[in-house]
Amino acid sequence: MDARLLSSSSQFPFLPDGTRPSNGMHRPQNCGLLCTNLSSLTRELEKKFSDRHVLIVASRRILPRPKRSNRSRSSQTQKRPQSRTLTAVHDAILTDLVYPVEIVGKRLRTREDGSKILKVVLDEKERGGVDYRLDTYSEVYKRLTGKGVNFEFPQSQQTDY
Repeated sequence: MDARLLSSSSQFPFLPDGTRPSNGMHRPQNCGLLCTNLSSLTRELEKKFSDRHVLIVASRRILPRPKRSNRSRSSQTQKRPQSRTLTAVHDAILTDLVYPVEIVGKRLRTREDGSKILKVVLDEKERGGVDYRLDTYSEVYKRLTGKGVNFEFPQSQQTDY
C-alpha cells in the first residue's frame, strides 16, 4: 500500500492511559491489492514515529437498521448489506486493529451489573511481537466503538503427572 493513500486528514492520535501514545490511520475500505503489505507499512511508520504505536484501520460505514413501519417499506429500495451492519463493522475494526495476528476466539462476558466486555483470544505464535501493544489495542477499540475489550493469549494446557 502506498503511504500517499493515508492522508494527514485520516490520522487520529490517541493517548492511552499508562501506555505509549499511538497514531491511528484510516485507509480506504476497498483498496484491494494495495493493502496487502500493511504490516511492512506499519513497521516503516513505527520507525519514523519511534515513540508511538501505529495502527491502520479501514474506514467503514454503518447503515441504520430498517424501520418496521409500512411507510418505510415502500420507500426502502435496497436491502442493507451485511457488511454495513453494526456487528460486522465492529468485527472488521477488531480484525484491522490486530492485523498481523489472527483472532482465535471471542467471548462476550456479561457482569452482574449488566456491563458487557468482549474477551478476544489471539494466536499464541505472535505473542512476542504484539504483547506490548495489547493495552493500545483495547484503548483504541474502546474509542472507536465504545465497547470494552480485553485481549489475551490462550493458556497452555501442560499437565505434569
